[in-house]
Amino acid sequence: MEYRNSGFTAPPECPYSTTPYPELCSFHDKIYFGKWRKMDAEASDVRRAYQRIARLLSMLKEVAAHGKARGTQVNIDKSSAELAMAVPEDEPFESVKYMDRALSYAHHAINDLLREKGAKLHNPADYEKHYDTILPFKEDW
Repeated sequence: MEYRNSGFTAPPECPYSTTPYPELCSFHDKIYFGKWRKMDAEASDVRRAYQRIARLLSMLKEVAAHGKARGTQVNIDKSSAELAMAVPEDEPFESVKYMDRALSYAHHAINDLLREKGAKLHNPADYEKHYDTILPFKEDW
């Protein structure tokens, strides 16, 4: 599903359809490649991304409750702690660093789940070609 104001066009077919947890990987990438991490982001982009990261964490908690992946809960807890430091309503641009860390820990949790299934680890750069965008912050290199 494509997000309005996401800053990119999602591919017509999910690039993760043959992997475990395609919904988590896809949702992670939609957040990761979002406009909130770009230099021209607006406060509203940051606030929307905050809500998406919170939703991703909720999804991860649901999946982790049924699995036995070592480290998953540790990374979810770290992600939650970082997200709790963000206050996008008052300080959206200061919140980006906490949100970025929260997303990174969520990524580690996804990889813990994939490792449990014996699957290839998730790497957004492997799927960059599926999105009408470039990796965040690369536009300034």
